[in-house]
Amino acid sequence: MTTGEELMREGEQRGLERGRAEGMQTGLETGLQQTLLRLLGHRFGRMDQKVVARVRAARPEQLQLWLDRILTADSLEAVFAA
Repeated sequence: MTTGEELMREGEQRGLERGRAEGMQTGLETGLQQTLLRLLGHRFGRMDQKVVARVRAARPEQLQLWLDRILTADSLEAVFAA
């Protein structure tokens, strides 16, 4: 194998690893979003588009906080309180 071929192979491997990591992160975020929306719907009824958009735009840390709050919140507003 030539040096150029080795470098090409290493670049491809790094690209695959990066793609896997990004895919796993995206999957985690999507799973948290879907879980939160499902639980919110069961607890408080149908969600309007503003709530759905807010959940879809949130970072994983925020989604996890909201998921924790849904256990004790008595209203939708309490889940999203600052």
